Amino acid sequence: MKKIYNRRRIILLFLFTLFLICLFSIIRLFPNRMVPNQINFPILKLTTKEEAQLLSNDSFLLKTIKKYGPAQVMDKINMLSTQRNFNCHLEAHKVGRVTYGVFGSSAFELCSSLCHSGCFHGSIEAFFRDKGTANLQMNLQLLCANEKNGFFTHQCLHGVGHGLMAWSDYQLFVALRSCDVLDTDAHRASCWSGVFMENVVGALAKNEVNSGQKSVNRVTDPNLHYTSFLNDDPQFPCNIVEEKYRDGCYFLQPTRMLQLFNYDFERVANECLKAPVVNQRSCFQSLGREVDGSSNNDVIVAIQKCQYAPYGDARTNCLIGAVQDTFWDPSGQKEALSFCEKLTDNAEVKACYDTIIERAGQVLDNKALNTFCNKVPVSSQVSCNPSKS
Repeated sequence: MKKIYNRRRIILLFLFTLFLICLFSIIRLFPNRMVPNQINFPILKLTTKEEAQLLSNDSFLLKTIKKYGPAQVMDKINMLSTQRNFNCHLEAHKVGRVTYGVFGSSAFELCSSLCHSGCFHGSIEAFFRDKGTANLQMNLQLLCANEKNGFFTHQCLHGVGHGLMAWSDYQLFVALRSCDVLDTDAHRASCWSGVFMENVVGALAKNEVNSGQKSVNRVTDPNLHYTSFLNDDPQFPCNIVEEKYRDGCYFLQPTRMLQLFNYDFERVANECLKAPVVNQRSCFQSLGREVDGSSNNDVIVAIQKCQYAPYGDARTNCLIGAVQDTFWDPSGQKEALSFCEKLTDNAEVKACYDTIIERAGQVLDNKALNTFCNKVPVSSQVSCNPSKS
């Protein structure tokens, strides 16, 4: 009996030691420089001069994030982007990188999803610069394990893709293969999309720099990145990657097409028709995202730009991409509803409401969702709120 008791003690001691080792490893992997629930940030108020500094002075940005937290900084940058008509996503990446430097892994709790979740993306970029990829599979699974639904898991893993591309020094195939260690097709696809987006928006094409098309100074501006995977071919690099990566590539490629075609949406729509048929859905939804981003919150302008896509699946996917882009967080629901109300074609109307109802379930709490569902057409209310059936 005593031997059994001693054996149990040894087993329990071993298990407890193993637990401590695992706990210590996780703490080392995800250090919290500050714990979010111990922080009571004061309300952010900035003068006009300070608002300008927020966008141009990295030291001021760091000081502001430390004092007021990244969520309020993101609110301010999002507001300024509307007032001054600039793309706040890249600014949000910078906020994310600074936030990780200050708060460690708590950045993933403190960031907001404004500006297309750029704060999360930047935090994950900084994570990889800090930790590398020696324990990549374990790190990736832990990083996004606590997201509350598929939409937020996608955003997290999309940010991982950004981080892998930046960490690999813009070696496209290295970054894509790093994403391949993730455990499901959906998770891998989310990661691939971040890799392709970082290739387009986070780097300059080497041929453009070398030919003088971009005025940059490699020596005095160390923040610039260069990629060999952009050129004058609007289908590149989608036409050189393996088939499994191609859909993720085309989901970002219209951004590059617009750069090449000087924001001629009609030419981009025609170029999407040249993509493999199986990838045209992604290309047109991506075009829709760009349409909304360039329309300055005017849903009529966005709908008109989608008319460049041929009637049918192509145009419907453009509209889906555009209305999705209006509704990344609760603040976008009014614009999303207005977008669908302005459509007249029955198939397009149905696709629009189906899209925003799905998004509402992802970003709204139960009370807000119930209010939202009361605003959609009666024919869509059951799918929006099954309790009405």
